[in-house]
Amino acid sequence: MPVKKRKAKDRNFEITPLAISTFEKMRAIECACVPRDWAGKYWVHTQCSGCEQWWDLHSTLWDELKLRLWEWPAFEDPNATCPYPAGCCAAERWQKERYGRPEAFELYVALCKASKAERGS
Repeated sequence: MPVKKRKAKDRNFEITPLAISTFEKMRAIECACVPRDWAGKYWVHTQCSGCEQWWDLHSTLWDELKLRLWEWPAFEDPNATCPYPAGCCAAERWQKERYGRPEAFELYVALCKASKAERGS
């Protein structure tokens, strides 16, 4: 049976003032997590308060932008670095999933532009 290849539809996101302020708050947060011991019990990890706050704000942003379930995370920061050791399966999956959603990078750029325009810079 032939399979129909689906093409992603272009989306125009309504970037609201709440989305902009939430995004700006997210960008101001710094991670203070203890580095994982990849040679030991790497699965034992507690998020720092900054990361917990970031994910709470991410949920607010995701709701505000009315994103679909599969549009998670809402955006991809082009400057993010892989959190996994090079060469491991998780690192390969992270790269594949990250670059499999170009619209997430586009949303990041759109949010940056909207934030800059709102600040008047």
